[in-house]
Formats: sequence, C-alpha cells, structure tokens
Amino acid sequence: MDLNRIGARALCLWTLAIFLTGAWYRLNSITPKDRWYRPYTKSYHSNEATPSLNKFFNPKAEEIQKILKLLEWPEPPNSTSFLSSTSPSTTECSWLDPRTTYYVGEHVKVFIRARDHYDHPKTYGGDYFQAKLHSPQLKAGVTGSITDHRNGSYTATFLLLWPGICNISISLVHSSEAIAILRNKRETRPDKVYYAGYFHYQGKKAVVECNAQPPRQDVCSYRDSHTGEEWFCVRPQGFPCSSYLEHSSSSNREILTSAEREFLNSSVSDKVISSALLGLVVQPQKRTREVKNICKPGLSNPEPAGYYYQDKWNSLVCRNQNFPTPANVTSCLKGKVVYMFGDSTLRQWWEYLVDFVPCKMSEKPKRILVTGGSGLVGKAIEKVVKDGEGRPDEEWIFVASKDADLKSAADTRALFEKHRPTHVIHLAAMVGGLFRNMKYNLDFLRNNLHINDNILHSAYELGVEKVVSCLSTCIFPDKTTYPIDETMIHNGPPHGSNFGYSYAKRMIDVQNRAYFEQHGCKFTSVIPTNVFGPHDNFNIEDGHVLPGLIHKVYLAKQNGTPLTIWGTGKPRRQFIYSLDLARLFIWVLREYNEVEPIILSVGEEDEVSIKEAAESIVAGMDFKGEVIFDSTKSDGQFKKTASNSKLRKYLPDFKFTPFNQAVQETCSWFNANYEQARK
Repeated sequence: MDLNRIGARALCLWTLAIFLTGAWYRLNSITPKDRWYRPYTKSYHSNEATPSLNKFFNPKAEEIQKILKLLEWPEPPNSTSFLSSTSPSTTECSWLDPRTTYYVGEHVKVFIRARDHYDHPKTYGGDYFQAKLHSPQLKAGVTGSITDHRNGSYTATFLLLWPGICNISISLVHSSEAIAILRNKRETRPDKVYYAGYFHYQGKKAVVECNAQPPRQDVCSYRDSHTGEEWFCVRPQGFPCSSYLEHSSSSNREILTSAEREFLNSSVSDKVISSALLGLVVQPQKRTREVKNICKPGLSNPEPAGYYYQDKWNSLVCRNQNFPTPANVTSCLKGKVVYMFGDSTLRQWWEYLVDFVPCKMSEKPKRILVTGGSGLVGKAIEKVVKDGEGRPDEEWIFVASKDADLKSAADTRALFEKHRPTHVIHLAAMVGGLFRNMKYNLDFLRNNLHINDNILHSAYELGVEKVVSCLSTCIFPDKTTYPIDETMIHNGPPHGSNFGYSYAKRMIDVQNRAYFEQHGCKFTSVIPTNVFGPHDNFNIEDGHVLPGLIHKVYLAKQNGTPLTIWGTGKPRRQFIYSLDLARLFIWVLREYNEVEPIILSVGEEDEVSIKEAAESIVAGMDFKGEVIFDSTKSDGQFKKTASNSKLRKYLPDFKFTPFNQAVQETCSWFNANYEQARK
C-alpha cells in the first residue's frame, strides 16, 4: 500500500474539512510583489558587519524555537566509515511482549536493533526509521511512532485501529551517519540551492545569483521590511543595488563527495528491514462510540492523528468528512473561499485539488502556440490534447507554414503579436532524410538558424513565459561513447552527413542558455530519438527511415515487386511513438523547469536494428514478398544510443507504447489515409 499517496490524499481531505471557508482559490506563489514586501537595500562586502536581526521583532520566535526543538537529532559520537554505518540488511526487528490475542484499541510494540554492515550492534542512536501498520486487502494503514533509546536500539509503537490481519513494516530511511552528513551540508553549504536575481538599469538587464548567504565578495544586501530576513545578490557590474527588480528559482549544485554519496545511496536509503514478524490477527472490540469534536483550528493532535480504512481517511482528532467525487468537493466549496498558506507540501494538496476537481482556476490562462503544428509531432500533440490531456485553463494554437514564414523575422513577430502566446512549443524546422541532408547541408543550416532565432527572439521580446524547442539526437558528436546523454552535446562535431541541420539545432541549446543568463528567460529544449507515427512524412527520398520504409512496402505490395531497403540493415536506433512523445512534450511544458535539455526516449534496452524495424513493418503491412538489403547504399551513422536516465528520474513509471504495436497503428493509419498522407 502506498502511504505516500495515502498521505497526500488524506492531507488534502483534511485541509478541506478544516479550512473550507471560500469558493475562490489562490496559489500563493505568483508574482514577487504579491508575496513579499519591497526590501530596502544597501551595498555589502564580506568585511562589513551584517546588521543583527535581533532588533527586528519576530512574533513567531517562540514557535520557531519549538520547531528547532523538534528538529533536534542525536549525532554519531564521531565520524565513521560507510561499513560501520547502520545497514538495512543486518538490522533486526522482533516483537516486544507478544500475545496470542490482540484487540482494536490496544498498542503493540516492536523492538529494533540497529546493526552496521559488519553485523555489529550499534551503540548509539540517531537513525531515522519509519514504521507503518497496514492491511493491503482492507486498504488500511496507520503510521507508528519510533522511540530512540540512544544506544542503538529503538521501539516502534502501533495503535490497533481496525479488525483483521495487520502487517508491520519498518524502514530505515537514513542512518545516523547519513543524517550527520545532511546536517553538515545544511549548515556549511547554504549555496546548494540558489536563485536568479533580475536587475534593470538604464535600459540594461542582468541576471545574477542570489542566496540567503553572501554568494561572493561584492554583493547587494536586502532585507524584508516585514520579517527582517536578510538575503543577498551578486552585484552586477555597473548596476546599483537599487536596480534589483525581482527573483525566481534557478538551480542547485552537487555538494556531496563520492564518499558521502555512499551513505545516501538508494541501496541503503529508505529500505524496508527484513524480519520474521508475522501478521497480527486483530479482533474487534465492543466499546462505546466516541463523540469527536467539530473540526476547528487549535485542537490537539494525538499520535497517530488518524488512519486510512477502506481507502478513506479517518481522523482521530475531530469529525472529518470524505469527498469521494469531484461533485462532492464542488458542492462543499460552492460559495466559499479557501486560503492556503504553506510550503511545497501544501502545493501538492493544491495540485491534487486542481487535478481532481474539474473547474477553472483563477490562475492566468495559458495560450500555447505550437509551431510546426501540421507535422508529425504537432498533430500528435493536438490529438492527445483533444483526447483528454488538455486542461481548462489552456488554449492550444497550432500553426503551420501557411500561417507564417518563420524564416522571416517580421512574419514571426507578426505571428506572435497576433496570438500573444504565454507558452510556445517550437517544432517547426526544415527537415529531411539522410540523402537530402547530405545534398543540402548549407540550406538546412541557414534556414533552421533563421527559424530558431526568430522564434526565440520574438518570444523574448513579447514576454513569453516558457519555450520548449525540439532538438534531435543527430546533434551529438559522431565520435563519442555510448550511451549518449545530455551533457555530451557539445563534445565534438556531429556526423558529416547532416552537419548543417545538426549545428543549427545545437545552437538552440546555446541560445537557451544565453537568453536565461542575460534575460532570465525560461527557454529549454527536448531531444527525442527517432520519432514515427500518423501524419509523418512518408516520402521515400526525403522522409525518415520508418515512414519511408512503410511507403516502400506499400508500393511493393501494390506492384507485386520485391522490397529493396537501402543499406545493410545493421544500424541500430531507438524509435519513439509520436503519441508517447506528445504526452512527454506536454509534461515538459508544464513541469520541467531546467534550461538544460532532456532526452525523451525509450530505454537503451528497446533499441532495434533497421532490419528488425523493417521486419515489424513487413508484418504490419502484411507484405509477403521478397526483402532485399542493398549494401551499396550508405548506412549513415551506425548507432546513436541515448540514455533516458534523466527522464526516468522525473518519470520512473511512464509507459511507452510497445514498438510493434506502434508500428502496426502507424501502418494502419497510412493504409487508411494513403491519398492524404504526405509522400
């Protein structure tokens, strides 16, 4: 049972039960002027004394001290090697005071003995364990409380809240040694996460690093006039500190050493402790029904504060109400105002509510302009948007070459002024197959450079919030190691067969970085592997390998001739179905916030040879004739295996359409739309 999902839904419903006092929603992370008071500024150098915060009255001081007390954590007596740290593989669990019969309302306890990787018992505490009692068949679960005895032993206590078979699960989230590393980094490396500060002065703009600690020697200091909190930005050369305008999130640094990463590796973090604890059979208990208070602020929270049963949250604090359908939520919220104040956890509640309730939010509507909208990927995005991926606050505008000549700066600017997009997916490009690229490298270079520059500059000038551009794996160096990843784009020249197109696409990544560093623009790019699907260009000479093969097979079948395939069939490729890519494009537009590009691809294990792809097409087209591989024709680049590990870190559960199924659907579309298909 996924208690993370349980907790998110429980907290959402808990929020609705307690804080529902309105029908207007607002996410409190909009423009800077809405979330902080204008700071007063001063110049600051590292040898200046930072003014004390004590003179600023802080009404939350007592609450902060309580929070700090809760955050106290025992430290290991001294630094130790990784093998001497707590191991989830050797740590043991056993029952305390086991009984033959258990009843609802009773407590049970589990003894935990922490051991290191040598199987030696630990002699000090500080490990971070999590405990849960759950019944998957009943969709029930509750957290347990952990007591640290500071000698390497712990007690997990559980309240039995429902009858039936209950299982115990104990997880080691982090060893005490790992927590010591995290604490040290928190205290000594406040620069892990940093922000972008935007300065405007006499027609010039600058973007610099900002943080809660001085990031360099020469900085500007700012203090929130309401809270007294101080923060700093690097002073842009030639800019006064008063020219600061606003800030936004930027990025983070890798601050762990290789030795420290061992303690925080996924192989030892958040691991369930294996044990011989058998399930409990809990008997019902007849007792007087407790009368719970009406939910209101200020009630004390017992431990646990509630539990899930039959997939519904049951509060032990007050009388909560469940909202199983969007209609229930809408009915409850009608005519009310909900105020939400909090951190990223509250944002998760908000996002759950937005996804669950079909209503228009008060956030600014998005106008999403898709260039190249009549092409393979543009049509796929249009289809998945219409099939349910679109949102009520999004207006999608698909444009094609007939709407504007994007090689013209004036036409591009006019297109942007006409539609006034807030977001752009940039797919338009001069494209072609291997042999057309080899013949017209200069045209591919010049035309695509013009298109890309016009799109990005118009987006900058008209204040577009985000641009997602489409690159290609052909931008990677010809001589490289495999698998290729996002860090290797500029490590050498691309393959000579299509260097014009490749360099033009590479420059999008360069421009994205430059627009971000100079103007703070949120421009990014994606790198799909070989895309195919309905609405592709099935031209045998100018199309890509799969659509070209599909058309060849069609003609061979119609004419009763052998199928001739150029090349040996040995080169290998990763193919991605256009509808899968469309869903990923929409995710990037909404959720991916890095300027650095991201590869959108199936895994390395799904790479197929051209021969295997041809066999799949032959089956999909039900072709029974002879298949010949013409080895006198060029194979092009042998392989371009790409790593999708970055994508999988963000979307570990994304399901790609199986290759043969996607080929079959594409063949069926081509057969049904032969007269209209591009060929």
